[in-house]
Amino acid sequence: MIIKKKYLINLDSYQLDIYGDAIKKIITKLNDDEIKNIAIHCASIDDKNKIKKILPGVIIFCGEDYVKKNFSLTEYNNYKELIEKLNISFGEINYSLSVYKKFYYHTRLNPDIQLDLDLKRTILFYNFYDEIFKNFKPNIVIHEHTGGLGSKILWEKCKQNNCKYFFIKGMYFDDRFALVDQENFQSPFFEKSKNLEINDHEFQNFKIKIENLKNKFAPYESKKKTNKKFFFNILGPIQNLIKSFLKFNRNNKEINYVLTRHPPIIDGIFYKILSYAKNFIFKKIYIDKNINLNEDFVVLFLQVEPEISSYSMVNINVDSESLIKNISLSLPVGVKLYIKEHPAQIKQSRSKDLSFFKNIKSFSNVRILPINLESNILIKKSKFIVTGSGTCLFEGILHNKKCLHYGAHFYTDHENLIKIDNHQNLSKLFKKLITEDQIPKNTEDNYKFAFKVYKSMLLGKHFVSSDEKNENLNNWTNSFYKIFQYCEEL
Repeated sequence: MIIKKKYLINLDSYQLDIYGDAIKKIITKLNDDEIKNIAIHCASIDDKNKIKKILPGVIIFCGEDYVKKNFSLTEYNNYKELIEKLNISFGEINYSLSVYKKFYYHTRLNPDIQLDLDLKRTILFYNFYDEIFKNFKPNIVIHEHTGGLGSKILWEKCKQNNCKYFFIKGMYFDDRFALVDQENFQSPFFEKSKNLEINDHEFQNFKIKIENLKNKFAPYESKKKTNKKFFFNILGPIQNLIKSFLKFNRNNKEINYVLTRHPPIIDGIFYKILSYAKNFIFKKIYIDKNINLNEDFVVLFLQVEPEISSYSMVNINVDSESLIKNISLSLPVGVKLYIKEHPAQIKQSRSKDLSFFKNIKSFSNVRILPINLESNILIKKSKFIVTGSGTCLFEGILHNKKCLHYGAHFYTDHENLIKIDNHQNLSKLFKKLITEDQIPKNTEDNYKFAFKVYKSMLLGKHFVSSDEKNENLNNWTNSFYKIFQYCEEL
């Protein structure tokens, strides 16, 4: 394989730990001219310093570095012209950061100063990516996910410069990931596997694998839930707090605001304690303990906030509270709406405001489920499910259950998956799904569809134990070779 195209690869701390060494293995086999065709994009100076050690000689574009060097030099008197160039509104660009402010404590500044800094952030990020495209001229961008402020601007720059934008997506299986095209949310490898002639021996083994998995937590999600030893549970947060403290104190408050760095003591300690307190009240007061899974119900699987606000595969205009209201009002008499909060909202993120649960509980047909209730049981027992673009979509196919979704994914052309484009026709749609006899798709056909999804995914684990590291490194290396080979053929 010869690298002729130019690749801009996102490697922040999370991705650096997962596949930084895999990229290193590939780069060590390239000649000097080929190495010049690969550049790394990262957010923090700390990540930049790590990348320099792992990938010496590779071009690195660092967001924090650029902001610190250009903050005092950047004027925002031409912001209107810049927003017009991006072809998206300032509100949309800044949306994810606005949502994050509901969950995390930000540096307190005068509202007019905040607006000026929000504009300045947009200009700085635009200029940062503009400089990348002028100096490096990438043909391919490979990113961890899309939808935040920076990636929205990067995507617009890609469209303007005829540059492909792919992102890496973990999904259901814990040992594989999908490569997804930002332009249409399709997976190029899945498009190829649709016409795959199925090997019967492989398919039978896959069916056995799925039968063993589908009545448990999804493997990818269960890996996230794996508890570390008590010592690491205490040590990890302390180490993170120290790192956050050092990062925060090396910049002034304006730069910290632009970089969305949170005051470590207030946010990292007091706001987390507040979140724990809200979780305790949520569990004690708002969760319904006596849930009857034998009655008629629809289940809505919530997605993690505020992280979902920076995820391009979910429509930013979908508001969870409004969606619950519309579903509740549209359901036939005798059918309840069960709400399943995402476990990560409690364990890894910040709790929603208690007013959210108070408001949705005002609807008499709404029930809030216990956090530890397994999704596979809910899917099997429900009339149908509603979700964004998460794992439950795929589980709906495995359990042969209809699923309404307000997101996007590369396999959503399956006939069990129905896109919600607006809330106006929900009543008719729900009545049809609940009262009419539904002829389910053949389970064997569902498994064949799932098998093609599985075969299209590339090997590489996001969560590994120490004895899996070498095998996982080889898998990620081989997967990146396949990605490069595919991109070189474009």
